[in-house]
Amino acid sequence: MDDVGFWQAAPSAAAELGGAVDALVTAWSVTSRHAVAVTDEIGLGVVPETASARAFRDTLGLLNQGLAAAADEVYLIVAGLPLRLR
Repeated sequence: MDDVGFWQAAPSAAAELGGAVDALVTAWSVTSRHAVAVTDEIGLGVVPETASARAFRDTLGLLNQGLAAAADEVYLIVAGLPLRLR
């Protein structure tokens, strides 16, 4: 979000951010390496008060969805207990 000028409301920031998310998901899906991502599941709490926090939550949610769709295995860890989703 910093790299595309999202916080300064650059005109092309949303499109560039979407492209960066797509590029990361594509790289994840085509790599021949074993990759592990650890990320927060931030959509389970309260709705953030500020627009910037909601944008961060939404963007991370889209990234998480894309990575999960491309992954061989997906786990949700709750209270230290793994729940296999995929």
